Amino acid sequence: MKSFFPSTTIPLLMAVTWLTSSLRAEDVLLDPMDYADVTIFKESWGAMEARGDFAEIRTSDPETPHAPYLFLRNSLIQRNLDRALQKEDWTLKFKVLHSAPMRGVWVGLFNDSGSEGYAVLWDSGNSGEGSNGSVSIRKFDAAEPLAEWSQTGVAIAPAVKGVHSIMEPPFAELELSWKQESGLLTVVMDGIELQSVATPSLDQVSQVIVRGNWQSLDDIQVSTP
Repeated sequence: MKSFFPSTTIPLLMAVTWLTSSLRAEDVLLDPMDYADVTIFKESWGAMEARGDFAEIRTSDPETPHAPYLFLRNSLIQRNLDRALQKEDWTLKFKVLHSAPMRGVWVGLFNDSGSEGYAVLWDSGNSGEGSNGSVSIRKFDAAEPLAEWSQTGVAIAPAVKGVHSIMEPPFAELELSWKQESGLLTVVMDGIELQSVATPSLDQVSQVIVRGNWQSLDDIQVSTP
């Protein structure tokens, strides 16, 4: 069969293909929460503070086609990244849904000790069903590692309104990203940019920490270009 490309074009196409693939994002954590049960889940995730039976793997849910997913009660849990990121661009993505008003969930990236990090917090507010709650970027900078479930860090900018109902499926999709060149930390909800704030870089991030407060959580991903 006659080729549509001259022979001199083929090496160029191969080079372009290689370059494109090398520029794809690298996943340093990819957790679809597809555990068969909570015992297997706890082999990958550690409890920094937990109260009783804090985690549950829900393997089926007629309103959630991407089940199984994790349901977290009052707890503070962590999982290490596949490798530490040293002042590199990163993006943290996850799916989440509240089960009640007056709740707060945050997910963030932290250093080795768990004393410094950035997180995105979704507060369900007091209004109940139909409310979108509020979203804020939180900074953690303490002499001691995180150890208390009640810790929520400090907001580095005023909270903004969410764009997803706190309790109505499907899950909200939240994203927190850091860009070294611009120094901006940006939060996105359901594809809509909510806030972008200039912040100092962390020297290193090596673990993801989640503060649960009766939420459903799924598909946690941390990637770097």
